[in-house]
Amino acid sequence: MPSRDNFSAKLLCPECGREGIAHMSENDGYKYAFGDKSTIVESVSEGFRQVEAPSRIRHDLDFQCIDHPVSAVTR
Repeated sequence: MPSRDNFSAKLLCPECGREGIAHMSENDGYKYAFGDKSTIVESVSEGFRQVEAPSRIRHDLDFQCIDHPVSAVTR
C-alpha cells in the first residue's frame, strides 16, 4: 500500500468571513492538487461542505460555506 501525503487548505467564506480548515491526503509523490484523483478529504471544519466544481477538463474538489454557494478555498 503506497504511503500518503497529508495537507490542509485554509477555508474562508468571502461572504460572511467564516473560517475553517480542510484536511486531505493523497498518494505519495503527487504534487498538491485538488484535481488529483487520489485526493481524499479526511475532515472539513463545521460550517463548510465539500463540493465538486466542474471544469472543462476534469472535476475539481472545492469547499463552500454552508450558508453561501461560493468557493471558500484560499489559495
